[in-house]
Amino acid sequence: MKTKLKALAVVGIIGILAGCTPIFDDTVPVQENGSTTPSVQTTNTITIGALLPLTGEKAAIGGAIKQSMQLALDKANADFTSAKFAIDFFDDACTEETAKTAMNDLITVKKVKVVIGGVCDAATLAAAQIAEQNKVVFFSPANGNPALTTAGDFIFRNYQFDSSTEQLSNDSNKYPALAEFLSKFAAGSISSKSIQSAATSSYDAVLIIREAIDKVGEEPSKIKDYLYTIKGRKGLGTNLSFDANGDPSGQVYSTGTTTTEGTSTTEGTAGN
Repeated sequence: MKTKLKALAVVGIIGILAGCTPIFDDTVPVQENGSTTPSVQTTNTITIGALLPLTGEKAAIGGAIKQSMQLALDKANADFTSAKFAIDFFDDACTEETAKTAMNDLITVKKVKVVIGGVCDAATLAAAQIAEQNKVVFFSPANGNPALTTAGDFIFRNYQFDSSTEQLSNDSNKYPALAEFLSKFAAGSISSKSIQSAATSSYDAVLIIREAIDKVGEEPSKIKDYLYTIKGRKGLGTNLSFDANGDPSGQVYSTGTTTTEGTSTTEGTAGN
């Protein structure tokens, strides 16, 4: 009788366990450094945010940057197969108020830990302020406003206005990755040097963030600390190192030169 009861008890326990969902079912094992699988545990889908002018007068620029980010997303998902990488694109309409609303939604509703974006000055600086307040990494590949330099510890950018993608792309043997990218990017329909620079920076930004998450996980403070350690990372034809302000080392941002917005202005500029 006792044997029968024990057998029934074991069957019952197995049945209960079979109906439970493992707590860590959505994680992957820790892997050793040097592989394309993550160095730390991540969820099966990693989602970051993007804030771009997808409507309004700068929609063409925002659309070009979005396309470059989607190309980078394809590469990231090919190179890092342990977790799907996704980007939630939000429209800032190139305005401060829309950027504030979108940024708050990305952080509080979508719960993203990183946002890539920033083209127009007012929208970029407003988004950067909210990111810093919430200790979320904000990474701008397309804005050269000098004020972004002192916007905070979680604020980065890799937009290098002096990097001529038009000249670099002429040597496909020396810069094969860049040549391949430009052959896909907007089907060659955008020839503006500054817009192409922003597009290549956007492509690199996506891969930089994916690499950071692979190394240290999704905690913003750890991603921030990792970004500051980047020295001489080769991107699409350029090498990137961050200085103490989260700007590319050696890049000088000033006013009065052509911007990714396509006009000569006293704001949102980058150059010598």
